[in-house]
Amino acid sequence: MDDGRGPGATLTRGGGRGGALATAGRAAAGGTAAPAGSHDPAAAMPRAVWAVTALWVALVVGYSLLLPLFRAPDEPGHVDLARLVGETGRYPAWDAHRRDPAIARAAAVLGNRPTGRVPLILPAPPRGERPALEDLRRPPMVTRADPLTQHPPLYYALAGGTVRAVRALAPGDPLRAFDAEGWALRLVSVALVAPLPIVTWRVARRAGLSRGLGVAASAVPLTVPQLAHVGSAVNNDDLFLLLTWLLTPVVLALAQGDLRARRALAAGALTGLALFTKGLALVLPMWVALAVAVGWWRVRRAAARPGQAAARPGQAAARPDQAAARPGQAALRVLAVAGGTALLCGGWWWIRNIVVYGRLTPSIEYERRPTRPGFTPDLGTFADAWAGRTTQSFWGAFGWGEATLPGWAVVGATAVVLVALACALRPRLPGTWLGAGERLVLVAPWVLLAGLTAGTAWTFYDRTGTMPLLQGRYWFGALSALAVLIVAGVGSLAGPRPARSGGAGAREARRWPRRALVALAGGGALLLHGLAVGEILPAYWGGRSASSADRLATWRAWAPAPLEAVAVAVALGAVALVAGPGSLGGRQRRAARTPTGALAAPIGMGGDLSEWVAMPTGGRAGVAARAGGPDGVQHERDGERQAREGGDGQRGPLRHPG
Repeated sequence: MDDGRGPGATLTRGGGRGGALATAGRAAAGGTAAPAGSHDPAAAMPRAVWAVTALWVALVVGYSLLLPLFRAPDEPGHVDLARLVGETGRYPAWDAHRRDPAIARAAAVLGNRPTGRVPLILPAPPRGERPALEDLRRPPMVTRADPLTQHPPLYYALAGGTVRAVRALAPGDPLRAFDAEGWALRLVSVALVAPLPIVTWRVARRAGLSRGLGVAASAVPLTVPQLAHVGSAVNNDDLFLLLTWLLTPVVLALAQGDLRARRALAAGALTGLALFTKGLALVLPMWVALAVAVGWWRVRRAAARPGQAAARPGQAAARPDQAAARPGQAALRVLAVAGGTALLCGGWWWIRNIVVYGRLTPSIEYERRPTRPGFTPDLGTFADAWAGRTTQSFWGAFGWGEATLPGWAVVGATAVVLVALACALRPRLPGTWLGAGERLVLVAPWVLLAGLTAGTAWTFYDRTGTMPLLQGRYWFGALSALAVLIVAGVGSLAGPRPARSGGAGAREARRWPRRALVALAGGGALLLHGLAVGEILPAYWGGRSASSADRLATWRAWAPAPLEAVAVAVALGAVALVAGPGSLGGRQRRAARTPTGALAAPIGMGGDLSEWVAMPTGGRAGVAARAGGPDGVQHERDGERQAREGGDGQRGPLRHPG
């Protein structure tokens, strides 16, 4: 498997001078060397990424108020299970739970009625007089069986336990009203998806993208209204998404040849926790195995070419002790450690299903959708439904489908993404160090998630004539990886970065395409969210003939908290986020020289986490880290020049865009 770098690509990378020497020692002992680092991965995260994160959080909080409670996909069932686990610590069997009558009555108050879903109108009950869910349990009533207990319980324990702790600790029980408690559960989801821009930045830097393209990648989630909607709803998707996003830089490190134990432990722990959250995580072990295979291939190739020059500026060539490593044994060790850790952290749930129930994924969905004897499935019909429904629900199919983005907007956004991905998946991608193996690993989660959901939907279609699971939200776990590919593809269209000696005119000529792309992306995001709000307001707030002012007044009256107070709190939080962590660049770099910074590397994410918060970018320690060890004398000079000039130190024929 050619990774697209050509011979001599180095696989050395350490976490500072000590990390480089430790890596070399492990290689000499029969382990594998760490992979080449990303384009200056140790650089402090730019304030722009903190600003994007603040904007993202504000956007998701806004969507948490924009749709009424219980109007997001499967939200009544998720609220019910979160409250059940939080209050009792009990999780029912997959076929033994009926929904709490209080949830059914509360959903009816907010427009989810047996006769259909209707918009909310004035007058709204005052916030202080809205009932608690406990008040809605009487009288008893028969409710529907809930299929959501087919999922593992981790999300429900986390969300329900968090809200129960808040209710116990906060004075005056501010979450007593049913809609306030539901909104608190939504805010748990907001917290889970909040790190997405930061994680995407980390993936982009590990992939070798420039700082500018890394910032652009971190902003990609802002362009998907459906992601903001799903991230603001009570749904176990959100914990699965966070764990999958956090797994992405670890998997990419494995694909780059970093086959150390800490990477295996991190990959196994994140995979196991995801398996204890949602069935979609069943594809993650395959993703990790693919990354290990790509990393093994790269280490094996490097071992066959000892002492060759590094293909990346600022890094040393593979040394003889690294070439003497045993990549096959290291890869098998990683698979064993990651697999065992995943099994302990959550994979056991699915083995338990097989032992206890005789099925990997038992579900009452099969009983709810009776078979149709004599039905003949049509592949063309299924493919057309798959393409249309999943694409629509990826960009914008809000609630239970009552509000959707216009078809032309969905087609246009999808076309842009497909063109960018086609550019990124070319055999040779100019202006980046992403090899073919790395790009294969980055596109794999989408292929796996889409394949799993399409295969399950086809099974239902073949048996019952119905097509559930055709929802684009199931692809969001791949978004941090896809964002990097999209930006790399678009960046390659803008051409290579101009040399510093090219003159101001030449540099300006190269900059305008990127500025045009940034303006186009920002304008597209504003357009999509504007269209989304324009569809959501009339679908949920006010009568059929209500004016825009009446709809806004209805939204304000029914909100679980005063909208003005929420807006002030979000604005203050955004300012604190940008002015606080976003201004700690120098202190972050100095932190790596402290015991706390030194201890950051081994935990979970390993070098990824330590580089987010505490890795040196200047001085001899930082230069040695980028050089791969104490042998990189010439590269140390390159790093010192980079630190003086404030740039990225690129030279030679391979230059980053952006």
